Amino acid sequence: MSTRTVTGNLAADPEVVQAGNIQITKLRIIENTGDYRQGKWQAHPDATTHFVEAKFELGENVAATLHKGDPVIVVGRERTTSWGSDGSKQYGRIIEADNVGVDLSRATAQVRRTGKGARSAESAGGAPKWNVAPIGQGASENDASSGFVGFGGDITAELANARAQLASAQALNDYEAITYWTRAIVDLDRADEGRG
Repeated sequence: MSTRTVTGNLAADPEVVQAGNIQITKLRIIENTGDYRQGKWQAHPDATTHFVEAKFELGENVAATLHKGDPVIVVGRERTTSWGSDGSKQYGRIIEADNVGVDLSRATAQVRRTGKGARSAESAGGAPKWNVAPIGQGASENDASSGFVGFGGDITAELANARAQLASAQALNDYEAITYWTRAIVDLDRADEGRG
């Protein structure tokens, strides 16, 4: 199987189907393709349709997150499949998704962690109650547009809590929680610098 990366828009909402004991989330992605000719982009007259399947947690997250029209990036392994009887057998290509995400060059997204890392962080004191402004933008506890709100005005206490959670995660050798709390500390340090 070859690895493919595909970008495009969802042609329809993801469809979840049952295949034995496994749920498979099926996607149709429409990709506008073309070529550069004489230094100019020439779109092909017809878009390319890609058929994608996502399984397990990836499929569940795709079905819960994405909708018709959303711009996506898919990385996966392409394979050929067939259907129909011997006399009228047809063939097609399917991409078995390893990764699916929103194409952030054409949309914005809010990220909510799932899985072991999220559970570890919550059990180690709960998810942090802050958002951090983009790099280079000053953070303000009173201005929601700055992206830094909800920390209760005491960033020092939040930073101390994050450091304690990191120490706890290190003692448990919980690498996902270690990564989570390390990033939280970096974000809080940056936010604290932006308050000055």
